[in-house]
Amino acid sequence: MSNLIVSMTFDDALDSHLDIAVPMLEERGFHGTFFVNLNAQSFVGRFSEWQTIAKKGHELGNHTIFHPAISAKSYISEGNALENYSLDRMLIELKTANQLLFAIDGRQERTFAYPCSNPILGQPGMAKRLLRQSGLERTRIAGWVYKFPFLDVFSREKNYSCLLPELFYTARGGGFGNRSKIIEKNDRYFVPCVCADGLKAAQLQENLNRFRKEGNWLVFMFHGIGSGHHLVCEHPDFGYLLDKLSDDRGISVLPFLQAARMLWGKNADA
Repeated sequence: MSNLIVSMTFDDALDSHLDIAVPMLEERGFHGTFFVNLNAQSFVGRFSEWQTIAKKGHELGNHTIFHPAISAKSYISEGNALENYSLDRMLIELKTANQLLFAIDGRQERTFAYPCSNPILGQPGMAKRLLRQSGLERTRIAGWVYKFPFLDVFSREKNYSCLLPELFYTARGGGFGNRSKIIEKNDRYFVPCVCADGLKAAQLQENLNRFRKEGNWLVFMFHGIGSGHHLVCEHPDFGYLLDKLSDDRGISVLPFLQAARMLWGKNADA
């Protein structure tokens, strides 16, 4: 087994995962990790197919039931807005999702990926609300508010990563652009990744090159493969990456949980 590990992870239980990603992975002898939100139409409507790929060695990870995100996103309603979640509500949802996934694949050990890579729930304070209303969320002023939370007066926001050790072996965070640092145990509940959506073959190759020099575990995050989502890795670029990984005997391609266990062992807290 190589000391360099790559994991291919896929979010949101999309049709293109079953129709395109799984056959392309299996053609090369790979297994992926599919972080599924259990209310997704393509999960509910193709339940037996998801069960089948789990039996074939692919990993089903927890991505919540309702995919909560901030209310500013157009597809979010009051019912699954993160601002309206409490820690208790999130805990109930995560536990229920784990129970449902167990009924599908019979696996006790589970991993998690934060919807939209966001671990924060609850109502923001006055400063953040004003910044959002003014369209200033991506300014230097906003940077100060996020750096010094006490500036966001009356905030009720909480980081729900504190719930995860009870429920999951590890969890994947987000990523943008190149990411090749050594992943340590202190990253365990927010493992960094490379968001591969929109990346072309040359950019994917650049990530692999940097990883070979600097990394130990490279996690790719995908949404749509070729189609089916506003975030997409095109079919030829995805195929290019898989071919490069298949040809490289110095890299092991493993599902997210298996990779984490290879790095940290059964007693990761030791």
